[in-house]
Parts: sequence; structure tokens; C-alpha cells
Amino acid sequence: MGQNYEVGAATFGGPKDSAWFSSSFKTQCIIAGCSLGIAYGYVWYLLKRALTLLSLPNAWCNWKGELSLEKLFAVDQKTLSQELFTSVQTCYHNTRNPHDTVEPLVKFLDACKQELTLLHSYKLCISWINRLHLKRFFKINQEDMFAVNNRIQRLEYLKTLFFSMLSRG
Repeated sequence: MGQNYEVGAATFGGPKDSAWFSSSFKTQCIIAGCSLGIAYGYVWYLLKRALTLLSLPNAWCNWKGELSLEKLFAVDQKTLSQELFTSVQTCYHNTRNPHDTVEPLVKFLDACKQELTLLHSYKLCISWINRLHLKRFFKINQEDMFAVNNRIQRLEYLKTLFFSMLSRG
């Protein structure tokens, strides 16, 4: 019936071979399940972190949050850029060197970059979730997506204000 084939020191086709396969298959299933769980946890964490950013009052994407984007665009750029400069200097005040105005500006740009990266990562995750038809595993709604797009536009506008203020001197 079942013949055992011997190649070198290994024997194939015997009862030990099927036990090895069963054990190996279980291990592979466990590894695959753990990998999927870790991937799901990371994506969930990334989505949650981005949505938490939207509610943080000290995040730059929420600066002048009481104004809609249209109203923010309507405010005089020179006045708004001066307010932004004051807010940046207040937020990132250098206690070791109070006359340092460069370090707060660098920290502001770094914070904006981090927020933009997080918000763009949210959009990328959502697009992949939609593409792979995984919506049922994640709580996604259109209001959050609209808010993320709004905050990205707000941050881009703040960066534009910032660089126009620097170019004016």
C-alpha cells in the first residue's frame, strides 16, 4: 500500500510525514492569523489616531477652527499670517533663548508635516479599505473623510500663509 521512499537520511510517504504536514499547516495558520491581527490592529490604530487628531484643540489643523475654510480664506492674509506667527512663537517659546525666533518656526513646520502625513495616511488607508472591500471591518463614515480633507486643506493654507509671511519679511 503506502510505500516509503528513502532519499538520503529522510523518509517520505510514511506516517511521520503526514504528522509533520499537519503540524506545519497549523503553524502556518497561526502565523497567518497573527499577521492579519497585527495588520488589522495597525490600520485601526492609524485610523483612530488620525480621527483623534481632528478633535485635539492644540493641533495646527484645528487652528482657527471656529472659522470655516471659506471664512478663513476671506480673512486678510497679512493679518492672519501675523496671528499665525504670534501663535507659533507662543506655542513653541524657547525658554533657554527667548530671542530665538527660528526654532519655533522649524518646530511649527515639523508639526504641520507630521499632521499632514497622518491625515494623508488616513486617506490612503481608507482608499485601500474601499478597494479591498473591507468596510465591514472598520467604522468609516463620510463625515470623517470630509473632515480629514478639510483639515488637509487648512494645513496647506497655513503653510502657504507661513511661507508668504517669511517671503514678505
